[in-house]
Amino acid sequence: WRGTNEHHRWEVLPADHADVACIQKFYGLTKLPEVLAAEYNVKGVWRSIVAMNKSLVQWLSSPLLRSRSQPLVCAGAPLFKRLDDNFMTEVGLPCRWRPVYCGVAALAALATARKLVLAPQLASEWVRRRRIALSVLQAKAET
Repeated sequence: WRGTNEHHRWEVLPADHADVACIQKFYGLTKLPEVLAAEYNVKGVWRSIVAMNKSLVQWLSSPLLRSRSQPLVCAGAPLFKRLDDNFMTEVGLPCRWRPVYCGVAALAALATARKLVLAPQLASEWVRRRRIALSVLQAKAET
């Protein structure tokens, strides 16, 4: 389905897509919404994954809308956004997708991995400083 220009579009992702499998494994997701779609930005780059209602997908795929549909500005509920290519490259992340703020509530009950547990003192230091070095977190994890 087309968006605000010829590059901005949405495509349904197959359930066995490699990126979907990577996300499920990395975040320990027990299940995902029935329909996931890849959202391409106005430059044609795949930047996010959204959850869509099955009925919406059927309606958008109907023959009446295929010939000359109105452009979509937004569709679906955002769940994941791809990390920038130059972000956290020194760590070697197995998954380059992060949860989107508005999708966290829907994902929290389904995710079983990537849980950060902090001692109360470290948590209050983090809140006070608003930043903690990765080396400090790693040192605390080892003790």
